[in-house]
Parts: sequence; C-alpha cells; structure tokens
Amino acid sequence: MQKFFININRSGGTIFAKTLGLHNEHATAKEFIANYGRDEWDEGYKFAFVRNPWDRAVALYKFRMNATRNEGETKKVDFKDWVRLVYQEQQPDYYDNPKIFMPQVDWLKNDEDAIDTDYVARFENMDEEYAKLATLFGFDNEPPELRVEARGDYRSFYDSDTVERIASWYREDVESFDYGFDGSH
Repeated sequence: MQKFFININRSGGTIFAKTLGLHNEHATAKEFIANYGRDEWDEGYKFAFVRNPWDRAVALYKFRMNATRNEGETKKVDFKDWVRLVYQEQQPDYYDNPKIFMPQVDWLKNDEDAIDTDYVARFENMDEEYAKLATLFGFDNEPPELRVEARGDYRSFYDSDTVERIASWYREDVESFDYGFDGSH
C-alpha cells in the first residue's frame, strides 16, 4: 500500500519521515492527487502531523529568522512585528512562500476541498503517535528526537493582539483539531 505522508511545515514531520525512511516533501493532498492520480490516492494510506497553531507560528518565526537556514530573509524583526508583517500585511519579504503559512487543514483537503486523510497525528503527542504509526507500518525504529528550539513556552511570545491574529488566520485549524492557545486539545 502506498503511504502518503502530508508533511506540513513545522509540525515535526521532517524528522518523523527521516526516522521511518518515508518520502519527505512538503506536498499537500491536492498535490499528491495531481502527481499520483485519484485512484492511487484513494487506495493509499494518507496521514499527517498537526501542531497547535500558536506553537507552530512561533516555530515558523524561529525557523524563518534563523539566517543560516533562510538567507533570503533580509531583516530580523521581533515576533509581534513578524506576525503583523506575515499574517496581516502579507509583506513579501516575510510572506514570500504562502504555502508554508497555509492553515493545516488546507494541506489535508483533497481536490473537492474535503479533509481526506486516514489519520491525523498530533505533534504534541509525538511518542504515542509514532508508536501507533510504527506498529501500523511495521517499523521498529526508535522514536525521533524532536528539534524543539530552546525557546521556552510559545505563549511567552504573544500579546492579546498576536493571539487573536493567529486565532483568526488559523481559525479552521483551531476548530477542526480543537486547539486552544493554552495548549489544550
């Protein structure tokens, strides 16, 4: 059976894919369907990891501000300014790749705009999720060690305006996956 791993940016998927030897590209369900065809997609096993949107936004910020990873980023800014530049103004120097800022549900929607996955794992439960998927696929590798930057609690980056801006942008993620700013789900 074909495995379609929808690797959403900054959701822990890259390390997961490397650990299990899965194809590692950041492709949406629609892109997989276009590349493999609807029949193969429907017959395959489709899964993804999602992450709390507020935590994911901080991870995106840290990744984008790391000059060694993103030489195209011309000016480092603090998180609150970055949220405004990306999620409000969509300023091209910072919002240069809209796909990485898409709501996670948009990664999972098929060509009929319906979420089309067999399993959605949560970044916050990586060890348990990994165990489920490793058993399902017959892997015996050790669980991956996540590269979570030493950044402290993601909530410390926010003020009321940035909390609301991320909630609005990722509204469908919050509703579909029952996330809250406080980390609940």
